[in-house]
Amino acid sequence: MVDNVPLFQPIFGEKWHQLPLVFKNHYAVRPYSRDQIKAQGTITVKFSWLFRVLSPFIHCFGILPPYRANQIPITVFYSCAPDPSAFCFNRIFYYPKREFAFQSKMIPLGKNQIVELTKSRFGWKCAYDYENNKVKLKHQGFIWKFFSWMIPLPISLILGKCHAEENAISETAFNMHMQFIHPLFGVTYEYYGTFEIVEIKVND
Repeated sequence: MVDNVPLFQPIFGEKWHQLPLVFKNHYAVRPYSRDQIKAQGTITVKFSWLFRVLSPFIHCFGILPPYRANQIPITVFYSCAPDPSAFCFNRIFYYPKREFAFQSKMIPLGKNQIVELTKSRFGWKCAYDYENNKVKLKHQGFIWKFFSWMIPLPISLILGKCHAEENAISETAFNMHMQFIHPLFGVTYEYYGTFEIVEIKVND
């Protein structure tokens, strides 16, 4: 049965009503629905020598885009997975000589916490918040999901902690910036870009 409340509304809590329209549309997908939101934009991918050394491992597990890029086109589809109810991302990076698909899903853990899982069951735990006119994703640790267990992984000791934020720039567009920041090596990986919501399909 489709819940008419967007999956992310309880995660933002009372701050949901403060969100700009672009974020309410961005996070409009409802649990157990066939809703789909489509966004398009351009994105830049950068990383340090440390990430380059580890990129074969990261590419093998489909964790992050392993290729550098400067303002390449990207399409993102947001939808719902029914079991468990999750907010799904299907990102398609249009590199000059190849396409790269990066898929993940966000599963609510309670209150404002979620875990974002890749197909390899590698996960990033974070807390969502809306403050200073930005949606902020605050690092809570890395895990590997084994059946129902979430096993902590010391990834932050190598790549650093992951943080992200989104900033509304109009009723249909927003900026996004994600970084891994290591206390010794600085920024080891980041991608950032501008996205526009181009299609909203909300189905009963």
